Amino acid sequence: MKVCLTGDVFLGGDLDDFSGKILNTKVFDEADFRFVNLEQSASSTPVPVDKCTLYSSEKSLKQLLKNNINGVGLANNHIHDLGPDGITETRDIVKRLGVKVAGAGATIDQASEAMTVESEVRILCYCDFDQWYLNDIAVANLSNPGINPLRYEKIKKDLSALPSGSRAILVFHWGIEHVRYPPYKDIELAKQLLNLDSVVLIVGMHSH
Repeated sequence: MKVCLTGDVFLGGDLDDFSGKILNTKVFDEADFRFVNLEQSASSTPVPVDKCTLYSSEKSLKQLLKNNINGVGLANNHIHDLGPDGITETRDIVKRLGVKVAGAGATIDQASEAMTVESEVRILCYCDFDQWYLNDIAVANLSNPGINPLRYEKIKKDLSALPSGSRAILVFHWGIEHVRYPPYKDIELAKQLLNLDSVVLIVGMHSH
């Protein structure tokens, strides 16, 4: 099975009225499962919060279908740009389109749910937080919407909850924007996780 994973994707702005495909590559078209990090929130009635925002109307997410996207990650620093309700509405819109979703939700349990790629392969999505470069993040808890937090013990807990024999692709929103190399602590965390038998791959994004 061929799985293609992209980095940060924004489907609003000029793409609201764009009718064609935006992802035209052979490797993407020939994949059996196509995943993108959807770095935005979406709503039928968008009202942005007071911060640097990336958001769109609901109709822009139809680009997911035009581009044959099978799954999206929502664990990023822009999923809460329409507030807590925007997190749950974005997730609901994606699921109504028939696209799989992971990484954010109405509660921490929902945000922690793994995405099934095939019978023994899952995708788990996380966003870093409480860093000087990623410090305005809505982290999910038992009663509030937010992202799945990127912490070693949390990842191990999620891995232990996978079905027996499953392996995971870990998708991380982390690092410092416009800096070519990752922080040392991120390198050390990746090494720790790659030593686990249940981790098959780590894919990072956010730094552009």
